[in-house]
Amino acid sequence: MASSIRSHHQELLTDICSPKLFPGLMQGCIIGAIQLIMAISFANIIFSAPLSPFAPRAAGMYIFGAAALSLTAALFSSFSTMISHPQDTPAAILSIAAAAIAIRLANASPQTQFATVSATVMSSAAVTALFFWFIGHFELSNIARFLPYPVIGGFLAGSGSALMIGSLGVMTGSPLSWSTLPHYLCIDLFYHWGPGVFFALFIFFLMRRTPHYLILPGSLCISVLLFFLIVAMTDISIIELRANGWLPVVMHSGQIWPAFDLETMESIHWPSFISQLPTVFTVALLALMGKILNLNGIELGARQDIDLDKELRVEAFGNILSSLGGGFAGYQSLSLSMLGPRSKTVTRIIPLTASMVSMAALFFGARGLSFLPKPLLGGLLFLLGFFFVESWLITGWKRLSPADYLIVLVIVVTIVAKGFFIGVSLGLGLTIVIFMFRFTRIPVIKEERTLTDFKSSTERSIPDKIILSRHGRECTIVQLTGYLFFGSSYFLGKRVKEILERDLPSKRIILDLGRIHGFDISAVSTFQRMGQQCLSRETQIILVASPRRLLNLLERNAAPEVMARFTTFPAMDAALEIAENEILSSYHKTLEGGPESASAREELFHASVDDLENHLQRQERLEKILDGMEGFIKRRTLQRGEILVKEDVAPEQIFLVLWGSVSLFVEDGQGNPHRIEVIGPGQVIAPQAAWTSQPSKYTARVEHQAMVAEISREDLITLEHRNKETAMLFYRFLARILARSR
Repeated sequence: MASSIRSHHQELLTDICSPKLFPGLMQGCIIGAIQLIMAISFANIIFSAPLSPFAPRAAGMYIFGAAALSLTAALFSSFSTMISHPQDTPAAILSIAAAAIAIRLANASPQTQFATVSATVMSSAAVTALFFWFIGHFELSNIARFLPYPVIGGFLAGSGSALMIGSLGVMTGSPLSWSTLPHYLCIDLFYHWGPGVFFALFIFFLMRRTPHYLILPGSLCISVLLFFLIVAMTDISIIELRANGWLPVVMHSGQIWPAFDLETMESIHWPSFISQLPTVFTVALLALMGKILNLNGIELGARQDIDLDKELRVEAFGNILSSLGGGFAGYQSLSLSMLGPRSKTVTRIIPLTASMVSMAALFFGARGLSFLPKPLLGGLLFLLGFFFVESWLITGWKRLSPADYLIVLVIVVTIVAKGFFIGVSLGLGLTIVIFMFRFTRIPVIKEERTLTDFKSSTERSIPDKIILSRHGRECTIVQLTGYLFFGSSYFLGKRVKEILERDLPSKRIILDLGRIHGFDISAVSTFQRMGQQCLSRETQIILVASPRRLLNLLERNAAPEVMARFTTFPAMDAALEIAENEILSSYHKTLEGGPESASAREELFHASVDDLENHLQRQERLEKILDGMEGFIKRRTLQRGEILVKEDVAPEQIFLVLWGSVSLFVEDGQGNPHRIEVIGPGQVIAPQAAWTSQPSKYTARVEHQAMVAEISREDLITLEHRNKETAMLFYRFLARILARSR
């Protein structure tokens, strides 16, 4: 922490001695002037009607908060141009609380009303600081990373739209609404907002064409000079300009701060203050949400990652300072923080200067602000808002899908009409609905096969292989993936029903659940219906790698006769072997029947004869090779459970299975063995040992009884010297085995 502070201070000192000084000072002054305008606006929003005489003091509270927050950001923020000040969302909520307090204390003194409202405002800043510190200290800000991209885009575009609409009110003195819209079309009011909008659009296109840090401050200076040149030519006095709304009204320093002292504290009506504590926590919650959205927007706009937890801790310190001086709750400003990067000026001079401008206004008044024309101040706000509107609404459709762009559009319209909270909430709701719709369309069925082309690793005789290839459709294997919930499980149940109702229905359905990530209770209901559908068809459902919790819930909800339709296996290979055995057992009984089965046996023999002949030829070649290797190989009879090769251990011998079978196993992440293959007569275990000492990828274990022929690498090298022809035949045999395994 200390090293980062020193780094920030060194950065600031370096910028002061660099060409960034002048544009940084200019933009800082501009932002400071905007904050003073906001102070007047927000003070009049909260302290309205019977509290309006206290609006200047409320403006001082805002200005102090802006100074404290911007100074904290300038010194400690990880983003160089970060601007923090009291925001509109907390101000809107506090205005409701202030109105409620004024109504409740209608018969109290004005001083009591002001003290109670001010205490509510200050406590909201303190509670907001606690919220920020808690989230930042425990590093919980990553929840913001789960905010959908269209929601962030809609928030940014909505912020820009609200800023553009608000800028028109700054330029005209009359907020834009449906009732005031006809007045905006009148020529007299157009003279106030038209030049400001033209100024903003001109600067926007100029900065897009030739981005330079001097464009904004230079254009502002030229525009101010041009304004007063026209004024001089028309012989209009400053008093008339101010009276006609062309120049802002200035507050004197003695009227605005300090706004809250011990005498004021004694006037607080505590029951009314306590009644507004829910509002205080609402302000803190909305401030946290707005801050996270703004920081996400700054990251996207500046294309720079920001340490959200650090910014929360920095802002917690700033809000504590603000509350101690009577300031409002605040956080980072999206539009003002992006002013520097937009104009290619990235320096801590900007927030530091903005803070100094606010402090100067507190102690010396804000006379300099009175000479900045309102159309230019409003035009700057319009420019800041238009950056986001152009990025997300005007050109956003090019990089967003139609559904995502619709979400952005809905959020913007709702924010303008109903406010930020409702707009963002509606956007999140739409995003969730669209996500659920898209998620349900992701197939939960990864693959669907039958025993015709997907068999177990068990070695079968040639006639049995032919039987399985012909009747494998009696067993359907369905591999599932993803998450089983009400949408995806519906499609699974629909597919299983189609399998049961086809012309040749499957007698066994294997459902592989090893790749699913989870399930909800609707998936249990779907499995229950599948079991009920299998009752009348005598079909068995085999569940492979089923989660224990799924089976428990199925047992609690399904009837015993329905549960009898389900069989479970921990691994797919075992389930396939059982299904194959049942099919083979059924057809073996058919073949063992009376004279009517003779034709079936004869047909099976003719279908097998070619494969049997090829098998016998391979065995004959292998026997010839083994005869030539006598004296170099050792024949061993193995009992059940004996291990030939261990996983992750380099084998020293090559094993040829002469009769019986040997199973190959691999361990999963929990150390449980899973069979991957069964090696039968004429096949080889650890053929790679002929050339390399690499560790084995499996464990070879005898399942029943078997005989193998083993030869070590050393004996094989000796064979090469004594009988090259036999050694070459054996190497070719191993190469064919390895080629088939790949």
